[in-house]
Amino acid sequence: MQERILAARTIFFTEEGIFWQCGDRSSSQFNEQVSTDWAFKSNPKSARQSKPRFNDLVKDWRAEAQEYSFKSTGKVTTGKISLLAASFASKKRRHVEARPWHNLVFEFTQRDLTQPNDRLRALEGIANEFAESANDVYVNNGGIWKSDMIGGMAWYRHWNHDSKHLCIAPSWSWASASGQIVSMYQRTGHVVNIAEVNWKKTIMKKLGQRSIYIQELHISGHVCQVKLYRRFDDGLFWAVDSGSEPPPPPVQPKKFLGIFNRQLNWDQFSGIKSADGINGNLGWSGSSSKVLKNHYEIIFDSSTEDPAVGTEFLCMPLVGAGFQTPAAQVFPSGLILVPVDGARKAYRRIGWCFLWAPVPDEKLREVELVIV
Repeated sequence: MQERILAARTIFFTEEGIFWQCGDRSSSQFNEQVSTDWAFKSNPKSARQSKPRFNDLVKDWRAEAQEYSFKSTGKVTTGKISLLAASFASKKRRHVEARPWHNLVFEFTQRDLTQPNDRLRALEGIANEFAESANDVYVNNGGIWKSDMIGGMAWYRHWNHDSKHLCIAPSWSWASASGQIVSMYQRTGHVVNIAEVNWKKTIMKKLGQRSIYIQELHISGHVCQVKLYRRFDDGLFWAVDSGSEPPPPPVQPKKFLGIFNRQLNWDQFSGIKSADGINGNLGWSGSSSKVLKNHYEIIFDSSTEDPAVGTEFLCMPLVGAGFQTPAAQVFPSGLILVPVDGARKAYRRIGWCFLWAPVPDEKLREVELVIV
């Protein structure tokens, strides 16, 4: 992918013929104009537009986004954001950092690398160019940006793809899991941080003018205990806050014409699976409006992770995401963590949790954790 994006001009030698592409146009040995989908295809015949210049990818690095009036859910607060209060005021504007990078990672992780451990190395050239053009600092061992640490950690694996843990990056990095990665910025354009990095305590090493290596990451925010109560065959789990009973199951569909039993379509109750698509602002409607708001939904980073029902985990919400469901609401989502060193409050990420139901105030506590 680096060769495709960074090269000013590209020649493709294919079974169908020879094709040529640059930022202005594309052509072929057949002396005809052909369109190319540079972002998703390696075959220039099957596309829709010519390859953009690199600057076009970076121009929206700090793009402004307009917020809308969202109804807040739950009490998850920091000094900057309160999801209990009216935090999404009309016409409020904010800067979205590194959105082009989220899109690039989403596209890159769809590819089949010969060596999965090359996930970070395969993007180093692009990262160097982004760092210079965007005037930002790249976290070399995490594949994200210092200005966008929380947003860069707000990812989960695609539920329909196999994934396994990779030891090439910290657990908070998308590069620590194989398979396709989905950023919360692919789910909705309305994402705000509800946790923050303590840069004074975070231990890092400077590798260059625009590159750092994080040795110990300190995150300040709120946590709660969640307990699994239902497992699905595709590896998704439903959970509730620790100490609460599971909510009643959805109502069984009525018999068709009084004769045939209709089966529950569990997929339509899943906030992860029922969305219309990825890579855009989602306005749920129709069957997707049936998504249940009485539980939490967890997807583990490894598709082979299979904890028993009743297992409890620590959840640390990182971002508040605005969805149309169909009424506009903000839902927290964040890390599923397991302890690795109790003495220094160090935890490892193993999954991502959508908090569709409000977290009771008394179940939240403010902490600062080391995420490794």
